[in-house]
Amino acid sequence: MKKAVILFSGQGAQFDGMGLDFYQADPDFQAGIARATQLTGLPLLKIFQNSQQASTLELQPALTAFAYNVYQLLARDLKLEVGGALGLSLGEYPALIASRALSEQAGLELVKKRAQYMEAEVAQKPGAMLAVLKPELAELERLCVKCSTPEEGVWIANYNAPKQVVVGGHKPAVDRLAQALAAANKKVIALNVAGAFHTPLFSTSEQQLKQAVVQIEWQEPGFTVFSNTIEAPFTKANLAQILPRQVAAPTHFATCLSQIVAQEKPDVLLEIGPGDALSKFARQIAKKIPRYRLDTWEHYQATLAELRN
Repeated sequence: MKKAVILFSGQGAQFDGMGLDFYQADPDFQAGIARATQLTGLPLLKIFQNSQQASTLELQPALTAFAYNVYQLLARDLKLEVGGALGLSLGEYPALIASRALSEQAGLELVKKRAQYMEAEVAQKPGAMLAVLKPELAELERLCVKCSTPEEGVWIANYNAPKQVVVGGHKPAVDRLAQALAAANKKVIALNVAGAFHTPLFSTSEQQLKQAVVQIEWQEPGFTVFSNTIEAPFTKANLAQILPRQVAAPTHFATCLSQIVAQEKPDVLLEIGPGDALSKFARQIAKKIPRYRLDTWEHYQATLAELRN
């Protein structure tokens, strides 16, 4: 039996028609999406069809439902030992639902609230984000401080991989940082986002989530799920403190993947969710471990065929 670490992607790689091939091919997936549609009160199939135009409020629950139900198919179809899971940002929610740390209903309700809070905060505090390629972290941190003012800040938001980090903040500060990096011959890519996620600009969402998590009945995760925020596993005791912090704190995917690979020694890494960004990050961090993406029915079937051999 192969041992796997499951990677759950976050928001950003969604594509129109996402999940529809699974829906058309598999009755269990159909039933799962029907259940999630009822739990969220959202037209998930319509959101799948037009996910690139969907609002944050629509998209985050849809991505969570998609990822969790693909995981359910994987658990049904393949004899795997799940050594652990690691989600990037929003991806922590389907990872935690899959681990039974909270119920599907509680998880989807919390994601919907999270999306609502974040969408409102984006409207109040618009921001910008930049991917920085091949960064020198100490120098980048110094430049973030230099380009910030008491009113306008820029911070490192995502420590994704050795060759990529993402910064975010108020647009004027991000623009100043982009100019400073260009002067230092560093390559940057502006991200198509409305808000500076995982920065202090989402402090109000953090406070609102602290209230939202109070009523949830948390359980000990059934397998290890690493937190991007504290670079350590979630536990029943820390979930209610960490998940609210997550929206306003940087993510540490690279460190977490290194730790979970060293701890669990998986045979394979399986990425669930749209795209293959996490697999590309993993290639920089754990290049010897085979990686598979499960974002389409075709990729899912090909992965099953290969891992069953």
